[in-house]
Amino acid sequence: MKSAIMDYSNLISRLRNDPSVLFIGQSIGMVDGDGDLFLKSILEKYSVTSKEPGYSKIFDIDSGNKESFRSWCQKLSDNLSVPKSLSILSKFPWNHVYTSSIDPRTTRALKADFRTIQPIFETSYRINDPRSRTNLNQTLLFGQIQFYEQGRSAPISKLELPRRKNISRIFLNRLPGEIVTPKGLLLIDYWDVEDWITPEDLYGVLTKFGIGQVHIFSCNNDIRYNDYINDLITRKIVCCYEMSLSAFIKNAFDND
Repeated sequence: MKSAIMDYSNLISRLRNDPSVLFIGQSIGMVDGDGDLFLKSILEKYSVTSKEPGYSKIFDIDSGNKESFRSWCQKLSDNLSVPKSLSILSKFPWNHVYTSSIDPRTTRALKADFRTIQPIFETSYRINDPRSRTNLNQTLLFGQIQFYEQGRSAPISKLELPRRKNISRIFLNRLPGEIVTPKGLLLIDYWDVEDWITPEDLYGVLTKFGIGQVHIFSCNNDIRYNDYINDLITRKIVCCYEMSLSAFIKNAFDND
């Protein structure tokens, strides 16, 4: 795997000078070692024991009133602190953020004095500047769980997920040419093989990137040796790191 590891100094230099796009996966508690408190609290509240992977467990919830359920999830998110690692990442001047997370904290975490946040839920939204550091566009691949309006709401049933995945694929296909561009970098963290964006979903998009353009952090063996990801590593499109992106950013830019 040594061929897949890019020299850190080169990556730091590129982060300073080239378009840098962040991809936040669904497991935003994985880096801090606390587990996913948002998902865990939902499952405890509704007494769910599900064998489904990741956030698909919420499909087994019999919540009755969907609006009430979504409102409760908003209050839950408001009462949970932003993971420390995500707070560290929020200080970096990203050019664009993609996320498969449906937790409202991913938007709250990005707020900073030097920029505004423009959440993007629908593919019809026209972006004036897709790589603005001061008006940060955040593309929400699956919406967010607190919204119940069509186009903004996250899937909470098995039937809703494939419909929203059609939208997420359109967003993903914009990454290589429109968002990251051949000159930029895509940095991925909080993602694992149970994410609603599957390794196969990523593979179809990441094959369109050039050598050394994609960097996956918090990369465990399930990710590294997945057939799709392993092929991307072999082709040197993807570089994998065991460390978290927040640890990398903190070490690289603390003195800036």
